[in-house]
Amino acid sequence: MRNQIKILSILFLLAYNAALFNMSQKSSILELNRYKILTDSTGLELEDFMRSDEIWTKSSASIRTQITLIEENDSLFARAYVDRHNSWLKKDHNIEGTLFTHELYHARLAQAIAKDLSKKIDFYGYDKKTSLSKLDLYRKKLNFLQAKYDSESNHSRNELMQAYWEYKIDSLYNLDAQKEIFDEVSAFFPNPTVTHIWEYSDDTIYGKGTFVNKLEFIILKLNPSKIDSAYLVNYFTNKFFRENSKYNLIDFNPIAPNSILFGYSKDTVSKTETHNNILIDSQSNFYLARYAFPYFEEQDSTLIKVGERFFDSIKFKSDPTSPKIP
Repeated sequence: MRNQIKILSILFLLAYNAALFNMSQKSSILELNRYKILTDSTGLELEDFMRSDEIWTKSSASIRTQITLIEENDSLFARAYVDRHNSWLKKDHNIEGTLFTHELYHARLAQAIAKDLSKKIDFYGYDKKTSLSKLDLYRKKLNFLQAKYDSESNHSRNELMQAYWEYKIDSLYNLDAQKEIFDEVSAFFPNPTVTHIWEYSDDTIYGKGTFVNKLEFIILKLNPSKIDSAYLVNYFTNKFFRENSKYNLIDFNPIAPNSILFGYSKDTVSKTETHNNILIDSQSNFYLARYAFPYFEEQDSTLIKVGERFFDSIKFKSDPTSPKIP
């Protein structure tokens, strides 16, 4: 009888230890899958929201992101990561939905902050101790911006502020992604551009443009045949400024950023608000920069802020001091 009890005890202990080992292995595997490093090629996916829906909150989604330091080949890099076990998304939302997009930009904001820290470490040659000190500051900065993003966009419910933050985060994320539009001009476009061809009876104009949420951004190279003020005013006004333009400002002695004429209009028929900026480089080449968006009677300044950031991103290779026009 005693022998049977011993054998049963041994078998029980073996089974118990095997179960503990199996649980430990599973826990290790789960822990390995918990944190996902975010890169340009490994972005946020639906599978990254691994936590079950939070039954004690009204929130439909949440993502936990942070930044860390990684050492590779004796060099330090900052990288953003997502805590998948503390991120959730309601099952009725898919990758095309606004809720996923809102969470995606939380991840992209973390990546933008990590990129900025990496550039600082590389540029100033920080050692490990200094880099860890900077990491703490950048984590606090990220937490502040994540909370501000949620607050101002009301967790994506405020569509205008969501559009503003998407452009703002894209601007940070692609800070060095100035795209050359023409030989002399580059600008920041957060999305891939498409070619624009505007045809008139006496002219054909080419350029680039893109849509970001509710906004359209365009840059065209103009072809005026004369360079005198009377002709140019007529050329610009007839082609690019509508009858219901609120105001036109003309200055043929341009100051930075090379703007000589600005026009602003609200089309009450198509419900579109358009902002035009005529620019000139040092070789007397003219460009139209434009942003447009749906017009609302109670329009706030949010989309205008986004458009002005686009205008500010336009850069000229040549000396910004442009020639005077007779």
